[in-house]
Amino acid sequence: MSWKFSPARTTLSHFSLDEPGIVPFDPRPLTEYLRGSGVETREVFDDFLDHQDVGSEAIRQGVVFPIYPIPADDDSVFLVEGHAPRGATRHLTYASAPLHVTSGVLMTADLHAVMHWEPEFFGAYLDHPQDRLMNNDDLDVAPGR
Repeated sequence: MSWKFSPARTTLSHFSLDEPGIVPFDPRPLTEYLRGSGVETREVFDDFLDHQDVGSEAIRQGVVFPIYPIPADDDSVFLVEGHAPRGATRHLTYASAPLHVTSGVLMTADLHAVMHWEPEFFGAYLDHPQDRLMNNDDLDVAPGR
């Protein structure tokens, strides 16, 4: 995965996994996709499993990119071009991730974020840093794919 970063922010996201997977997403296109697809539940992950066509289309459009299973642990996501940073214990390279960023914020979270979706929380994530949890973080990424 490679994205362009705004110079004022970091390219490192650190969070703890309480659920066995990582979900990078931009809250804006995910919320728009859910609304446009008629997904009305906050249990988005279960809905995507029950309606695999809707979940597969969300991935294909790049509104969410679930990576699982991953054992529960503290994890860091490094978004860099080339190789893993020194000291990285795990490295995932996926050159054609379809992830679509429109708001300039790329969330990294454990699967709980889409198991119990809170559009209000993630939509205003940068406005309320005191409300952040240990199982999510953000990266400032220029819009694009």
